[in-house]
Amino acid sequence: LVLSTLGQNRLVAGGCSRRCCRGRDLSCSTTDWRMDRVYGKCYCDEDCVKTKDCCFDYFTECPAQDC
Repeated sequence: LVLSTLGQNRLVAGGCSRRCCRGRDLSCSTTDWRMDRVYGKCYCDEDCVKTKDCCFDYFTECPAQDC
């Protein structure tokens, strides 16, 4: 029971859910799977696309904003 509860919190807290930032923001990060399939620090800011360090769900959680 404890493990299943921890697993549920992990799924809710990980990735870019509620963490989308504009520009380059070093505080806009978490520890989760990156798009390059490496587990570690990943980002949810707009510049992560250029630096290739976005979290796995960046494009679904942080859709592009209109100008």
